[in-house]
Amino acid sequence: MKSNEFSWLCQRAERLDKVLVEQYPAYSRAQWQAAIQDGQVLVQGKRAKPSLLMKIGWTIEGFFPSESLPHNLEPANIEIEVAYQDDSLLIVNKPRGLVTHPAPSYRGPTLVNALLGMQVNLSSGDLPFRPGIVHRLDKDTTGLILIAKSDAVHRKLAEMIQKREVARRYLVVVEGLIKDEVFDIEGPIGRDPKNRLKMAVIEGGKPALTHFVRLKVESGRSLLEARLQTGRTHQIRVHLASIGNPVVGDSLYQGNGSDLALQLHSWSVSFSHPVTQKLVECTCQPPQDFLFKLDSAEIGVQSNL
Repeated sequence: MKSNEFSWLCQRAERLDKVLVEQYPAYSRAQWQAAIQDGQVLVQGKRAKPSLLMKIGWTIEGFFPSESLPHNLEPANIEIEVAYQDDSLLIVNKPRGLVTHPAPSYRGPTLVNALLGMQVNLSSGDLPFRPGIVHRLDKDTTGLILIAKSDAVHRKLAEMIQKREVARRYLVVVEGLIKDEVFDIEGPIGRDPKNRLKMAVIEGGKPALTHFVRLKVESGRSLLEARLQTGRTHQIRVHLASIGNPVVGDSLYQGNGSDLALQLHSWSVSFSHPVTQKLVECTCQPPQDFLFKLDSAEIGVQSNL
């Protein structure tokens, strides 16, 4: 075993990040969380979350963290459209090309840096470099994303998403003509064994279900509205690629590449406010490079999701 590697059996039923800090106190909890998030720590041979509750006898192995935290939390002057804001939370329209939060593999400006530049209160987040971030959107996916201003609201919103009490709807343009007006795609999603950068519908993956409504068809492409029943990584993109109708502009799953922008937009979010219990509903129009033009009222009339 190399000097920067470790492997041992867990002796405590505690969170993974806390177990690692107790075993190797020379590294901070934040450093361990970053290492776990980057896949540098495996539990029973698999990637895990810092919050994973360990069991006695489980194998923990991996690499020690780097000496410095691989992220930057400096405020950035990036203009972000705010769709909704109150004392507890805000909903912003993430532009294309902006990563949601810093990561060990990415050091450029992110939505988190933009939020810090706006000087709004932010929750601590589930990791030190994710303040305020309740859920994420892929770099080239545009649209609405929830931001928590306090830890209590963060926990409540995360719980609501897990319980499917937050309705998130997307507009998506796919290659090909979709015949069904309403349809579901259900298939377990896990890491693609042939390409670690991709996810795939595979046996043994996590259960995943996406609901779709066809809105328009033209020029050999279909405009769909998608609603997530579950929230797996790349779920909409993976499910549509699995039936032979990849998202237009999806260079990762389309196969032959594309010069078009990714045609996936988080257009609507609705939920009961975690503090006031009043209904919060927000919509935002797709960016100018979206191939179909359809206003919110027209979508609402056609969609039965």
